[in-house]
Amino acid sequence: MLSCRCPSLKKLELEWVSIALQDGATTVLSLHSGSLEWLQIVGIQFDGRLQVAAPKLRTFHGRIIPCEFYMAAPMLAEFCWHDNNCDYNGYDPTRRRLAVAAAHRLRRLQIDASSSGLELMRRFKTVDELDLTVHVTQDIEEYARFLEDTNILASCEVLVVRFTKMEHTFTSAMLHLLKQCARVRKLVVQLSSNMDDYLCKLFSECPCRNLPENRKQIRNTVLGLLEEAEVMDHGEAHNTVELVRLLCKCTKIQKRVAITVSGSKQSEHIRMKVHSIVSPNTKVEIFVR
Repeated sequence: MLSCRCPSLKKLELEWVSIALQDGATTVLSLHSGSLEWLQIVGIQFDGRLQVAAPKLRTFHGRIIPCEFYMAAPMLAEFCWHDNNCDYNGYDPTRRRLAVAAAHRLRRLQIDASSSGLELMRRFKTVDELDLTVHVTQDIEEYARFLEDTNILASCEVLVVRFTKMEHTFTSAMLHLLKQCARVRKLVVQLSSNMDDYLCKLFSECPCRNLPENRKQIRNTVLGLLEEAEVMDHGEAHNTVELVRLLCKCTKIQKRVAITVSGSKQSEHIRMKVHSIVSPNTKVEIFVR
């Protein structure tokens, strides 16, 4: 498919495509292209195996791909895979294979911070930019699994964390991620309105409530290479303020660090709060837009 009919094709989007197999038909669908550079597959309905062979492919975006999936793309630079919080759509190395060299380095890897997404991340020891989408409900076991799954992250210079839901103590979750950021030069955090830990406060045994351990982690967290941080605030102002406070406490400043806060509807309130955190003599600059 495609190899002969579209010899100059560079970009392809397959969205919500349903492929029905007739009795006796092959269960393998192959997509071969010597020119394809950008591919997106979303919501494909197919009971067989989808194979992609694209020697010039640079960018791939995949979401809701329940079928078996095999891709050979030796020049791949950007790989995005989202399972929509469904294990069946997640990365399973027995059903989904990405054929790249063991030492292959991606420019950008975008995944869900789920067990399957982080299984995919472990295929790459180093990436230029690691983009994580975090979605954790109030369930204590789910939070404990999040801590375990994110205990080791791929080495990267840019870390992007998108919180779509966090029903546990935000400071505890963010502090856990910052511990993995020793080599990060740029940090981007996107906050959402679905970040309410009210119900979690009722459960004292939840690890997110371990305040003495949190204080110890703050003292031991080193972000010596950090140069820039961006906070995109689409949620509550207090989470933004706590994140800025956390960065200022964790970072052992070796060079000037610029922290930019944008997107908030309470920019004046945030500006007043965050500027009270940093003394004039520090190397931290805070910009609220």
